[in-house]
Amino acid sequence: MNAALAFDDDTLARGIPARDTIPGFPSRPARLTRARIEPISDEQFQFAPDHGFATDILAVKGLGGELIEMVAWRTDAPGRWWLYEGSLPVLGEEFISLTTEIHKSKLRLVENPLLWWRAISAGRDDTVCVLDWSADPRPIFTGCTIVCWGENGDALKEKLRRAAFEHAKPNWTLEVHHGA
Repeated sequence: MNAALAFDDDTLARGIPARDTIPGFPSRPARLTRARIEPISDEQFQFAPDHGFATDILAVKGLGGELIEMVAWRTDAPGRWWLYEGSLPVLGEEFISLTTEIHKSKLRLVENPLLWWRAISAGRDDTVCVLDWSADPRPIFTGCTIVCWGENGDALKEKLRRAAFEHAKPNWTLEVHHGA
């Protein structure tokens, strides 16, 4: 059994808040608990029950109940986080089409996973959080109206613009040669 499944089966069953599913989507749980981790890179972590530091862990499951990703952050510093698999660029991505196409709503972009969890727990399924700022946000947010939410909304807006610009730059070199 891999560590993600062991964590899901054994650890996630303890200390889960009463509201452990995304409102309106009972088949898609997102659960919050605590565990000890250690970063293995700037973006990823591993479980370290004996020597790691305490963190909040958000486990995000797919519509079929499979574990998609786990996100960890220090309880006192939610602005810095690590991913377990590194496979989920945006929290709430699967609800973007539901929010924008069906409900004709704007997306609320928040700056960290804790704010996303609080919004989802409060019934705001129109909320997203970029987890991987190196991923290209353009295909994810195509056609959306995004409201950068919170006291750092202006900085978040600029960060999203920079991320999109980085992926819009040409990935080739042009040269001109005049003559024979």
